[in-house]
Amino acid sequence: MTDDLELTVLQPAQDERGYLGAFAITDSAIYAVGGLSSAAATLLVSTDGRQFASRTTPRELGLRDVRAIGDALWVCGEYGQLAVSRDRGETWRLVPTGTTECLFGLAIAADDALWVVGDRGFAARSINGDQTERVDSQTDARLSAVFALRDEMLGLGGDGGIRRWRGGTVSIAASGSSKPLTGFVRTRDDTWVVVGDAGFVSRSPDGAWFTVVKTEVACDFEAVAMLADGRIVIVGDRGTVLVSADDGRHWTPAAIAPELGDAHLWSIASYRDGALVGGDRGLVARLGPRT
Repeated sequence: MTDDLELTVLQPAQDERGYLGAFAITDSAIYAVGGLSSAAATLLVSTDGRQFASRTTPRELGLRDVRAIGDALWVCGEYGQLAVSRDRGETWRLVPTGTTECLFGLAIAADDALWVVGDRGFAARSINGDQTERVDSQTDARLSAVFALRDEMLGLGGDGGIRRWRGGTVSIAASGSSKPLTGFVRTRDDTWVVVGDAGFVSRSPDGAWFTVVKTEVACDFEAVAMLADGRIVIVGDRGTVLVSADDGRHWTPAAIAPELGDAHLWSIASYRDGALVGGDRGLVARLGPRT
């Protein structure tokens, strides 16, 4: 057990809110998005990290990711939805994507282009924020997330592959899994840590070859993040919170407040001396030092 970290509830689950799939944190606000078109499309905003208020979503469709870049707040989600706000989520402008596939991930490349990925291998980039240009992903598998890493972009595949775009070409790195990948982080030691369904974790020194790490946990992992002190945290189904203090080689469970139970945890973002964690029905929790 990781004795000095505990997961506590900041905002209890509420039936009118959807699951929280992603956070974006700025100097002045915290944004959390999620939900489904069939069950509570959700955008929450907080200025203090404790109280979260609902804002109107661009459409009555679920959201999957959010990014804050300068004065722009970007979201993506169901049915090809991509939208930007310049007033902290008060109003939105939809950006055409040319697809009705669900879009899952956003990232900013080294050249400041916005990348968006989603179902059936969808990948696109936008230079000026007015239109998107498709990018060849060489796959029909879902791309659940995209990350900028130096001069390349990484896409996590539903087939366990990692797509790497560099200089106009795409290559595929085998993670060691054939199941969906859901999260990626690069540690302070430049190690790549990838997580996914069925308790999957693997590590790589350079992204070329990966070593699978045993966690003795079989539930789906949904996200991974690095804390300010360098420790790495995974969250997932059944209230799972695992912490590594040795660059992802070994994992131990964090303490969980009883009221959390076995809630499905979908997202995590480093925040101050800990992290914010999002779960089902708008649940927001804080992972931090015991008080």
